[in-house]
Amino acid sequence: MVNWDEVDCVFLDMDGSLIDLHFDDVLWNELLPRRVADAQKISIEAANEKLYGDRSPGDLLWYSLPHWTELTGVDMVGLHEELAHLLAFRPGAEDFLQTMQSCETTRMVILTNAHTQSYAVKDTVLALSDRVDAWYSSAQLGLPKENPDFWKRLSKIEPYDPTRTMFVDDTTSVLESAQFAGIKHLFTIAQPDMSRPSRKNLRFPAIVNFMDLINNV
Repeated sequence: MVNWDEVDCVFLDMDGSLIDLHFDDVLWNELLPRRVADAQKISIEAANEKLYGDRSPGDLLWYSLPHWTELTGVDMVGLHEELAHLLAFRPGAEDFLQTMQSCETTRMVILTNAHTQSYAVKDTVLALSDRVDAWYSSAQLGLPKENPDFWKRLSKIEPYDPTRTMFVDDTTSVLESAQFAGIKHLFTIAQPDMSRPSRKNLRFPAIVNFMDLINNV
């Protein structure tokens, strides 16, 4: 699947790629709306509309925990910690990271839209930083990964050759942005949330188990 002689750098998304998206699905789609509904004595439907009705992914504020804490009055870091027991690697992700650590010529970097506070909670549970060479949040670069200029800013702090870079992400718009930036080896995830069915008819080559990427390492 991958000719590793052509890859010097591996960029990895976190939520829905390395980590089972079930954690975030429960947090954003169940627990947060329920807390807002209870606090404001409104229905779950009304809470969802109030939270997400005029907002959409791709805006940097969408991923900002301080923004959501100010907006809702809910301690978003505390909400993360409350659900920490749901944090888990997707199939093969932990083994993939461990195997790739032995490939000294390949740089491993996590690129996430998740806020640095969200990353910190997940890092505490799963020791992500110990398994890669570096990690960057879109909050640090000031742009989400969907924005093509994200990749220009990234190259200034994490120089890379896009023709020799692989990127795995579960979001099509992010992969399209990376493709526009010239990144050559692009993969998506068939089943970001392990509690839901695999997705079909995806634009980019999809993996189920991360170990499928290194069957020829």
